[in-house]
Amino acid sequence: MKSTIPFFIGLSAALLSLGCTQDEDLLATYSAGLRDADTGIVPPSLQVKVTDTHSTGATVEGYIDNPSGFSVSRRGFVYSAVNDMPLLKQDGTESKISTIRKDTFSTNLSGLTAGQTVYIRSYIIYNGTEDKDTVYSDPTSFIPRISVPEVTTLSVFNRVKKAAIVCGRFIKPGDGLRSYGICLSRNPLPDVKNDTYVAAADTATDATYHGIFGVFFDELEENTMYHVRSYAITTTDTIYGNDRVFKTTHGGTFNWQFNNREGAAADGAEKRIEEAVDSAMHYYRNYTNLNKYLWVNYAPGTPTADCNIEGWMRVGSVARYQWVGTIQHEMCHALGVGTASNWGSFASQWNQPKAVLTLRVMMKDMSVWLTHDNMHFWPGGINQQEEVTNGTANNKKTYTLRGALMLKANALIINAMREDGLTSY
Repeated sequence: MKSTIPFFIGLSAALLSLGCTQDEDLLATYSAGLRDADTGIVPPSLQVKVTDTHSTGATVEGYIDNPSGFSVSRRGFVYSAVNDMPLLKQDGTESKISTIRKDTFSTNLSGLTAGQTVYIRSYIIYNGTEDKDTVYSDPTSFIPRISVPEVTTLSVFNRVKKAAIVCGRFIKPGDGLRSYGICLSRNPLPDVKNDTYVAAADTATDATYHGIFGVFFDELEENTMYHVRSYAITTTDTIYGNDRVFKTTHGGTFNWQFNNREGAAADGAEKRIEEAVDSAMHYYRNYTNLNKYLWVNYAPGTPTADCNIEGWMRVGSVARYQWVGTIQHEMCHALGVGTASNWGSFASQWNQPKAVLTLRVMMKDMSVWLTHDNMHFWPGGINQQEEVTNGTANNKKTYTLRGALMLKANALIINAMREDGLTSY
C-alpha cells in the first residue's frame, strides 16, 4: 500500500565529530553547510523517502545529493517509534544496512506495528569511521497501515436437494487475515454473528491465501431459498462480499429393479445388494439433480461389478463389491464416466471448473486436481472400497475425506461433471 503520509525530505546533512555528546550530535545534524575540518569540502547531504508500507513493514529509499569526492563505505537507515531524531547506537532505535552500493539505495523494513508512527532517517558513513564521518538525512515519519481485503461471492453452481457448494474469491488481498469463508441464512445479508457460517478450506493452514475459496453446506431444506455471503475476518474488522441467492432443488430421480433376485437370495447376496443399491439411491437422490433407471443384475460370473451408460448393471458374487460404494462407482458409468461420447474431450486433469472446485471444497484443499483416464476418475471415484473406509487425504495432509462425506462427494462430483458439460449419451 502506498503511504499517504507526506514526507519531510531533509536537504541538510550532519557530521558527527569524535567525542561529541548526544546534544552536540543533534546540533551537528542541523548544521547545514558544515565543512569537513580536514578537507574544507562540504559533506554530502541526504534525503529519505518511504515508497511503500503495509501493516508490519515498509520499503524505504535514500538519496545522496552531492556524492562527488567522497568514498562511501556504508549506506543504511535508522528508525524508531520513540525517538523522532533517530541515531545509530541509540536506545529505542533500530538500524538497517542497505546492500545497494549506489547514490540511490533502499531496503525493506519488517517487524513494525500497524498504526504506530515510525521516524526514519537515511545515513551514510564516508571517508573513515562511524564515529566521525556519519551523515544523516532530516527525519521523516510514516504509519504502517493495515490493508483491508475485499471479497466477492461467486454464483452458486452445485446446488442440490440437501446441499450446496458455495465459493468466494479475494479480489484484493489484505493484512491481518484470521479467517474467511461463507455465511448462509434464509434472510438477506447473512453474517457471522447471527447466522450459519463455515470457514473456508484453507483457513487453518494458509492465512495468506488470496484466491478462490469455498465451503460445503449440508442438511439444507429441499426447494428452499437461501442467501449466502463471503466474509473475511481480520485483526480489526469483518469484511463481507456481495449477497447471493440460490434455491435448493427437488433432487435426483433414480429408480431400479432387481433382476435374478432368486439367484442372489440363493447365494446369500440379496440383502447386501438391495441395501447397497438403496443406499446409493439415497445419496444420488439427495446430492445430485440427475435422473436414471437402473437394471441391477446378480451375475456370479462377473469378477467385480460393471455398468453401461444405459443403466444395465451387473454385480458379481464377491461380497466386497456388494456394497454402496461399488454401486455408486457403477452409477457414475451409467451417468457418463468413461461411457459418454464426450468423456475423452476433457483433459486428464479435469479442465472445467465446477467438478474441480467441488472436489477441492470437499477435500478442504484448494490445490487438489481431479484426474481421469479412459474409464475412471479420482479422487472421489470410489475405485476401491478403501477410498471410503480408510478415506483419501488431501495434498496438505491436513484432512482425510472418508465415510458418508466421501459418498456425498462422489455424488456431488458427478453432478458437477454434468454441469461442466459431460453428456448422458
